[in-house]
Amino acid sequence: TVRTGAPRPGGYTLLSPGGVGTVFPRPYGADTAGYPTGGAGLPDVKVKRMDGSVVPLADCATQVADSAVVDLINTFGPPTNVPAENPPVFKRQANIGGLYTNPDNTYIGAVAAWAPGKVLQVSGRAPTTPDTQAGASPAAPAQLRYWSVCTNEYRKPYPVTDCLYDAQVPLDGNGDYRIIVSTAADRPAWATTGNGYAWVEWGSTGVDMLLIMRHMLPDAGFTESAFTVAPGAAASTTMGVYAPVVTDVTGFTPA
Repeated sequence: TVRTGAPRPGGYTLLSPGGVGTVFPRPYGADTAGYPTGGAGLPDVKVKRMDGSVVPLADCATQVADSAVVDLINTFGPPTNVPAENPPVFKRQANIGGLYTNPDNTYIGAVAAWAPGKVLQVSGRAPTTPDTQAGASPAAPAQLRYWSVCTNEYRKPYPVTDCLYDAQVPLDGNGDYRIIVSTAADRPAWATTGNGYAWVEWGSTGVDMLLIMRHMLPDAGFTESAFTVAPGAAASTTMGVYAPVVTDVTGFTPA
C-alpha cells in the first residue's frame, strides 16, 4: 500500500508526502540467469478511490517516451552541476534524497570526463556480502547485504550504462578489487577476470560519466560503509581501505 498519513494496520505500507512521485520494484541480482524479477513477475497495481472503489491499472502495452516523466525529472531531480575531476573522487552526494537513496541504500559517486583512449581503474577493499548465488543465506553475517558499481550518463535521470554487483567482481587474497572503466573499443586486452580485473563499459562519450557505488544495509559494526560519509564529503574521510580510489591507467600494461 502507498498512502499519505499514517500507515495502515497490517501488511506493508509505503508512506508518500503526497503530490506526484514514482513507485517501482528494484531487483538487484537474480539467483537464476534470465529472471530479472526473481521469477516473481511484475506486481499488480490497483488504485483505491476515495469512494472505496478499486481500479486495476493495466501494464503498458509498449514502452514509449513520456514527456510528463521528463518534466518531473527536470523539475525535481537533483542538479547535474558537479564538474568532472581528474582524477575523479568518490563523494557522497550533497542532496542525499536524490538517486533514489532510501534507508536501506546509499550511494557515493564520482564524475569523469571522457578523452580518446581514456581508461580508468576503480580499486579498494570489498566489503563482505552473503553470496546467495553460491547457496549462502541472505541473513548470513556480513558487512553489507549487497554492493555494486555502475556507470551512468551524468544527465537527468542518470541513464545507466553498465553495472557490476559484488559477486561479479574478482577479489585478490586481501579482498581487494580492481574495476576497469573504458569504452568497449578502448578496453585493454589485459582487463579480464582471469587477470583479476572486472570491466564496465564507459558509455556515452558525448556527456560526462557518473560512477556510482551502492552500499546496502550495513551491519551495525561496520563503521566504514558509505552510510558513514557526510553528505558532500569524500569517501576517504570515513571509509578507510573501503573507499574506492579512481586512477587513470591509460596506456598502462601490467608487468
